[in-house]
Amino acid sequence: MPGTEFEVLNSSFDKFWTIHLKLRHNSSFTFSFENKERDRKNNIIRLKRFLPSYATKQNDVDIIFSKLLEIFPNEQRWLSAVKWDIMGSHQEWILENYLLAIDYYNKAIELWKEFGKSDIDAINEIAKLYNQIGYSYQKLAEKHHDYSKTFSDKVLHHSTAINCDRVDSLNRLSEIYEVKSKIGSSDQSKQNFLLAIDYKENTLKNLLNDDTYDGHSVSFCMEKLGQLYELNYEFDKAIHMYHKAIDRCSQELQPNLFSLICLHRHIVRIYLRVFKDYSQAIENQLKIRELYVKKYPLEPEKKDPSEIKHNIIEHIDSFVELADVYLESKDYKLTRQTLHDALILCGNEGPKSKYIRDKLKTISLH
Repeated sequence: MPGTEFEVLNSSFDKFWTIHLKLRHNSSFTFSFENKERDRKNNIIRLKRFLPSYATKQNDVDIIFSKLLEIFPNEQRWLSAVKWDIMGSHQEWILENYLLAIDYYNKAIELWKEFGKSDIDAINEIAKLYNQIGYSYQKLAEKHHDYSKTFSDKVLHHSTAINCDRVDSLNRLSEIYEVKSKIGSSDQSKQNFLLAIDYKENTLKNLLNDDTYDGHSVSFCMEKLGQLYELNYEFDKAIHMYHKAIDRCSQELQPNLFSLICLHRHIVRIYLRVFKDYSQAIENQLKIRELYVKKYPLEPEKKDPSEIKHNIIEHIDSFVELADVYLESKDYKLTRQTLHDALILCGNEGPKSKYIRDKLKTISLH
């Protein structure tokens, strides 16, 4: 199905290519709409997430959509709209040609508008496109975000909208008001930021009441909500939300270790910068070290030299990161010990070795 995410396990060539794949996430293969037409449409729409990020050439995009039109000859309008959207994303994300991106997004909008105001997919895509125009055309961001807000509100109150439509719109409205909070008077900014938090809280409620969303989606939303609390100086609520995200992410069969590392880093930052609670900061930083050991094994199964070298560098950086926390807590003994651990991995040569030795010299003065 177009838009489904796979991980390449291995490949070989003997007269023809043989490639072994596995699903990257189970959620990649979850159909949550009420009919096959919506499933097909929304899975093809998901190509927008991948083709621009891989800097897919225009000729390849043309080939992909020519084949899709051969398979679905009666779906030319919305397929063309998705193609214009992908071309706009390429201009925005890769080439940074925002004016041309806006032109392509508008072409996609005009095609979606032909479906009328009763088509849930059409108004949903129009809302997203106006949102992208808002980001691309910053001088007119306020106007285009208002367009997106109007259509997002329509999604929320549409009679055929299902939960995933509402979650998407609530997320988008939270983003819109977060951007709006950076524009205008301080009173308006504060009000808009509170609305951003409110919409994100409602997003989380909808996610928790829908078992079609996996723990990764829920924990990501919790992390974003924690960041909003943090920006609003609600640090206790931020830490609480980060811990909830950690718990939810850890419950997955294959927890996202990088996400867990980032979540613990958020907590370390607050304990160091705000509360000056060094024991809690150290506790969470040590958990980060444990996660590094799992994510970057020094004896990986494949024993690829480049992978081992990369993992060693990651471990060195994590030791230095832990040493910085010990240093901030004025525990010079553990700071030196941790830097020595990094130096053992690092060896006697290279810029990292010099950096660690210079740091040890500075600490030896204490």
